[in-house]
Amino acid sequence: MEGKPTLVFYELEKREEKKIMDNVEGFVVSADGKSLLVKSDGKYGIIKPEPDQKIENPVPTSDLVMNLTPKEEWRQIFNDTWRRYRDCFYDKDMQGVDWKTLRSRYGALVEDARTRWDVSYLQYNLLSELSAGHTYTFGGDYEQVTPVLTGYLGIDWEQHDKLFRIKRIVGPAAWDTQVRSPFDRSGSSVATGDYILAVNGVSLDPAKDPYAAFEGFSGKTVSLTVSKTGSTADARQVTVKCLTQGEEQNLRYLEWIENNWLMTEKLSGGALGYICFTGSWIKKDSSLMSVSTAAASSPTVFWN
Repeated sequence: MEGKPTLVFYELEKREEKKIMDNVEGFVVSADGKSLLVKSDGKYGIIKPEPDQKIENPVPTSDLVMNLTPKEEWRQIFNDTWRRYRDCFYDKDMQGVDWKTLRSRYGALVEDARTRWDVSYLQYNLLSELSAGHTYTFGGDYEQVTPVLTGYLGIDWEQHDKLFRIKRIVGPAAWDTQVRSPFDRSGSSVATGDYILAVNGVSLDPAKDPYAAFEGFSGKTVSLTVSKTGSTADARQVTVKCLTQGEEQNLRYLEWIENNWLMTEKLSGGALGYICFTGSWIKKDSSLMSVSTAAASSPTVFWN
């Protein structure tokens, strides 16, 4: 349907369709049938079921509030789900399960629910007991959050004297430019063994995972305090762009492919080629593959 719908009514005696109002997003008829509550352009108003109506005085909604006890609502949601399947499921024997017992078992867990997601999770598991298809659970007033995503550097860490340093820089094949560690780029002065003391001025806590200081920096540019010795005396500031989690995963996947190539050629003395289809969950393209140098001329090829 193009555009926004028009609300109309049909006059039976004259057999005529008449327009009530344009641009109506929704409406409800009053109990006596004499009025309509309509929504248009995000505003609500009361109109008559008559031709050529418009919202004269919108109903103010900005100060509307309600007292809600989520746990009471969650209990009703769960119990209504249980009752609907008790009354409407195609098998009156409920696939041989004790449906009453399951109500008590899963219903008791509603009391420990902290979010609307928890309630849906309980519904999923309750319905799964029936081992029946098309028993879905979806919808609801789920809590919305803005994820705080960690930034990555494409390295392996190690701890030394309660400080964090670079144990290894993850690196795929030299020719593979899909993604690189920010320390594996032209002009980078950071190397294996260097200490990373702080990110954006916040020191790395030796009691935590080093990436704890990188929360919220996914794909963002940060300033690292880097030292060759672990001392602030020779520390310098290095600006890098953090990798996203997907980039970090892809980087390590590409390195895994490169290592497989090298191992295949080493163990076979160059007599065995290696081909890796990369149309997996990483690249989403089954037409792509990585081919080792030996695979181009070797009489025997290992496919992965």
